[in-house]
Amino acid sequence: MSRLQSIAIITAIIGIIAIIFLSSNLEPKEMMIVEIDRGMVGEYVKVIGNISNIKHSKITSFTIKDDSSDIYAFSYENLDLDKGRYEIIGKVNEYYGSLEIEINKMENII
Repeated sequence: MSRLQSIAIITAIIGIIAIIFLSSNLEPKEMMIVEIDRGMVGEYVKVIGNISNIKHSKITSFTIKDDSSDIYAFSYENLDLDKGRYEIIGKVNEYYGSLEIEINKMENII
């Protein structure tokens, strides 16, 4: 193997590792719920608000409300939740004409 090929392979490996590391540590910018629109379907968002109307069935669902608006959020995992303030990161979906957030990460903020 030539020196140039070795350098190219090493550079490619370092680049792939950097991309994996950076992509796992990137979070979307925090936004107000009122800013979420249909053009964002499929994108990840981060919102902070109070949750209410918690329901458990095959999914865990609830409403999250900030100072601007509210939105339905859900997780396919069975989440043990109390009413309170949470930070949610998730993907914007549209279901029967309404926007919702499919939760990817959630943290209670005290």
